[in-house]
Amino acid sequence: MKKLDADAIQDNGFCEQHGNKLPCKKCRGDNQPKRAAMEAVGVSIESPESDTESFVEQFDQAMLEAVHGLPEELAEHFDGVDAEQINEQASEIISQLEQETDPEKRSELQIQLIQAIITLTSNVQGSGMYAFTPSLAREMKELDCSLSAWCLREKLSQSNQDDVQFQFGYPSDHAVGIVTVADGRTLYVDAQNGSIAEVDLEEVSNNGPKTAYPIFSIKDASILTEPTRPDGIMHVPQYLGIRQDGALHTLGNMHMLTNKEAPTYNTQTGESFRASLNNDASEWEKFQRMVNDVAGGEVIQEWLERREREALGPEWTKPDLAEEMGELEGAAEALGVELETLIEVFNDSQLEVLNIADWASLRNGDSRDETWTLDEVVSWIRQRNKLQEDADRDVERVIDGFEKGDSIPAPIVIFKEGDDPFLVAGNTRLLVARAKKLIPKVLVLRIK
Repeated sequence: MKKLDADAIQDNGFCEQHGNKLPCKKCRGDNQPKRAAMEAVGVSIESPESDTESFVEQFDQAMLEAVHGLPEELAEHFDGVDAEQINEQASEIISQLEQETDPEKRSELQIQLIQAIITLTSNVQGSGMYAFTPSLAREMKELDCSLSAWCLREKLSQSNQDDVQFQFGYPSDHAVGIVTVADGRTLYVDAQNGSIAEVDLEEVSNNGPKTAYPIFSIKDASILTEPTRPDGIMHVPQYLGIRQDGALHTLGNMHMLTNKEAPTYNTQTGESFRASLNNDASEWEKFQRMVNDVAGGEVIQEWLERREREALGPEWTKPDLAEEMGELEGAAEALGVELETLIEVFNDSQLEVLNIADWASLRNGDSRDETWTLDEVVSWIRQRNKLQEDADRDVERVIDGFEKGDSIPAPIVIFKEGDDPFLVAGNTRLLVARAKKLIPKVLVLRIK
């Protein structure tokens, strides 16, 4: 375990706050949760910073030191992962960057550098679920999403790219890097799955409780690279929190070191963490208060749950097969797919939240543009349907259902391998969802 320099401790002395540079017993006791957190990272320090802001900076620095060289260490335990070759590629890109001054060309090289880095991190994942501190990663021989983002940050900082800015992005139940490159483009970098998307972010106004970080909506997304992790996925969320430091997510995950059901409980890191807290419930409560101080407000999951409770919207239900048979027949003909295949997939499929990037590329519908208003929707439906009275009645029924929170059959979307998603049914419902700024659930039919 690494040791950071710290002042000597005088058991009966007074802390600086009380007129002496040495920490007193009381302050050492108050700082025990912080020492336990540092030790879970793999760093030993007797005198953590007392105020929250300084401790977060200290914790961040400790994490960056502890993840240095970590992906390379893990690569030795994974067949087919040539860390040396990947790092040579990264070094070559850095050499090119040292000679390049044009912002657009620098940006393209920086994206290549990021891709090289996450090719390494995404291929040393293991389960990708539990190793959220460097010490756990070395024990369990894997990374999780947040530690993958830490590794990306550390390697970018080592590359000395002054025109690259890194922040931690926190979608619900995930952690990514939000990277701004030389020409000002913003990238959503999933270092766990090994994928990059260019995104357009807009901060969300918040009239509710204070949040732990500014929350942004992703207004537009363009996929730049596909996942390099063998079983990786590319998902761009609708919302995420963005924070300069990565301390909150890592500290928040430390509850898994006290949960007997978690795989991390019986690790050496888990045992040492609990021992540092004297296996005392009151010490764990102090630790939780410390995490709350670092957070300073709601985290993204709490915010999303509150927003969902507050939002007016329908209760999406699975459509009735018989009622949608005509639409399925048309889709089968348009896509060259057997109707029986669609029916079989329909019966086995479940509702999913429509991914913002998928929505933006949705074929056979009119809702890709996010600027629709309700008046424009009604006018458009009238133009599309000669039976104006029926068209008015249909769109008004849908709008009324949204506002009352009624049960409404979800739109149906086909995802055919290699093609953009195809809307089978639910164009009006999606248009109203766009106009009301709501993210719908859809019935997803995945076919080859």
